Amino acid sequence: MSFTYSPGGGSGDRIRFWSGDTNPDAVGRLRLENEEIDDALVLEPNELMAGATCCDALAAKFAREPEGNAGPHAIRPSSRASELRTIAARLRQRAAGQGVVFAGGLATEDNPRAFEPGKLSHPEAGS
Repeated sequence: MSFTYSPGGGSGDRIRFWSGDTNPDAVGRLRLENEEIDDALVLEPNELMAGATCCDALAAKFAREPEGNAGPHAIRPSSRASELRTIAARLRQRAAGQGVVFAGGLATEDNPRAFEPGKLSHPEAGS
């Protein structure tokens, strides 16, 4: 298992950036390995959705950690898990906004007779 992060790199680096998982010195059980991110990108070809999946996986790792106060730089795992779930939801929302809408048959190029004059006229209505 390996960990690399290079700002401006590929999909895995963007996912690390979005999730805040950029510290190579972080405790191994509280970070994602490159292979885990690669797996997420296989499961979710959309990069934003893969990022959300990775945030969920990181949140699960933090949720399993015990709470405690061990000095001034103590991490509150439940807070970090909550933050990661919020980031995951935001990434999913962004991914949902990337869709392309196509309403076939509405453009005149698709159906040149769709909008011809008098098409909706009814003889009994007098128009």
